[in-house]
Amino acid sequence: MKNIIDIRTKEKYLISHIEDAVNISYMDLLLNHKKYLDKNKTYYIYCDSGIRSKRLVNELNSLGYHTIDIEGGYNNYLRRN
Repeated sequence: MKNIIDIRTKEKYLISHIEDAVNISYMDLLLNHKKYLDKNKTYYIYCDSGIRSKRLVNELNSLGYHTIDIEGGYNNYLRRN
């Protein structure tokens, strides 16, 4: 499993995404975190603007995972690259 996770819709992911990112929806990752995540690894998570990913990162970290929000989400990534 790659360490960059795009929680946007599959449609947005297919149009464009950060290189090497995998697409897992917000709810799927939240409800099935044990299926996708390893507590011994670090994951970088993003959405469009960073709001949903920040919320999800807080929740996953409270469960013992090491996740980092990509600040500003995909929109900020586009502005920087």
